[in-house]
Amino acid sequence: MAKKKKSRRRSRGPRLSQAQLVQPTPVVRTAAPDQQTSGDALPDLRKEYWYVVADLERIAIIAAV
Repeated sequence: MAKKKKSRRRSRGPRLSQAQLVQPTPVVRTAAPDQQTSGDALPDLRKEYWYVVADLERIAIIAAV
């Protein structure tokens, strides 16, 4: 007697999870406002990073010698 063959369902494509079936929507972004650099930025940096300025001055003195 011959063996019975089980009928197989043919899948039309790869098996994907629900998360893979969701299409991402494009994100609408607004233009970021341009940040203007002012002349006051340099003194502010010198006040904030005084220790870096001091180190750079020391390096300049050593390089000059």
